[in-house]
Amino acid sequence: MKGLKLLAWAFFLKAVLWAFRKLVYGKLGVTPLIVAFERFVSEGVAPGAMGSLSIVANFFEQILILAVWGHAIVATGRLAGFRLLRNTWRPLASRTLAEFWNRYFYYFKEIMVHVYF
Repeated sequence: MKGLKLLAWAFFLKAVLWAFRKLVYGKLGVTPLIVAFERFVSEGVAPGAMGSLSIVANFFEQILILAVWGHAIVATGRLAGFRLLRNTWRPLASRTLAEFWNRYFYYFKEIMVHVYF
């Protein structure tokens, strides 16, 4: 049952990602980060304030992308019968930087702990 709930949550987050892109890049006119970077490299024109907005928008977009893909993969594993923990869990509710990265990408942290410690 938890796998189905997480899969439904992944689909909901996918819709939120679509709405985020439509609002930020379409309606507000923020330049996507890759476009701003390519324009800076090719023309040498600093993007200014819009470049800062591109970085902030890209950060939130990447959080949503990681959450959608991570939840879909974990939901598939749960439906297959494995007891997996969620990949991304409320990263913006963290109080410290270390806690943010633990919540942002759980399995990457686990890999780092097992490899280096």
